[in-house]
Amino acid sequence: MNTSQDFPRQGHVITAYQPENPDPLRVAAGEEIMVSAKEDPWQGNPAWIWVWCTDPRGKSAWSPANLLERDPARSERATARYDYDAVELAVAAGEDVQIEREESGWYWCRNAQGQQGWVPIDHFLK
Repeated sequence: MNTSQDFPRQGHVITAYQPENPDPLRVAAGEEIMVSAKEDPWQGNPAWIWVWCTDPRGKSAWSPANLLERDPARSERATARYDYDAVELAVAAGEDVQIEREESGWYWCRNAQGQQGWVPIDHFLK
């Protein structure tokens, strides 16, 4: 997870975004996660690897590879390195949000109403 001193900062949305998963995965640090063989570099960037995972409650979502502490003896299982919530935030073009952190091609944002979630980096003014 990016912990750069650049955060928090303001971000200006240039392309609207609507969440795709209404009931996302959520894990606490130390929780066990089921890991599938599905891995994908976000937007083709080999530094932004996402893995399809399922939390202990049966919710599935793409999760950043950085989240996972893999168990070499059990390739289908991993442990969460930190708390993670896969909730995505709906944003409108022209909206300003507070960007709190970056992870593998996505920003964790807070809107003016206090709602939080992930938005793809390419939806923001550079």
